[in-house]
Amino acid sequence: MRELLLKEVELLSRVVDRLSNHGQTTKQFAVTAWMAATGYALKEGLPILHLVGLVGALVFWQLDAFFLAKERRFVKRHHQIATLLAQNPDHPKLTDPMSLTANLPRGFWYTGGRHLWAFLGRTLWPLYGGLIAISAWCWTMLPNAADLPR
Repeated sequence: MRELLLKEVELLSRVVDRLSNHGQTTKQFAVTAWMAATGYALKEGLPILHLVGLVGALVFWQLDAFFLAKERRFVKRHHQIATLLAQNPDHPKLTDPMSLTANLPRGFWYTGGRHLWAFLGRTLWPLYGGLIAISAWCWTMLPNAADLPR
């Protein structure tokens, strides 16, 4: 039983690392895509590209929140197993050692709530909120369509 739990801890560590890497890659793509859309919109005076950058930032924010919510769930499971191993290292009491959802609440509202908290959490809000705020500020800097040369 102990060997199975140690294998699950290793598996959970790899999954958390992958999810963390996915979140970091998502942030990099979000900033790159936003900068490209916003820069081109300011250069060409196309306000619709600010909307593309804004919607892109929201989509990447949602994707990053998904990865963060899943990562937190796997970390919680990792801590549960570590606690079981610390309490009784020879014979830990776990009904289904390879189940990643054992002893966790199930259902749409649980996962949706976790996703919402990750979306509005303090780790993602500064980056994506800043992108959206700068997009709104740049939108006000665009010249009016009547002022553009034809």
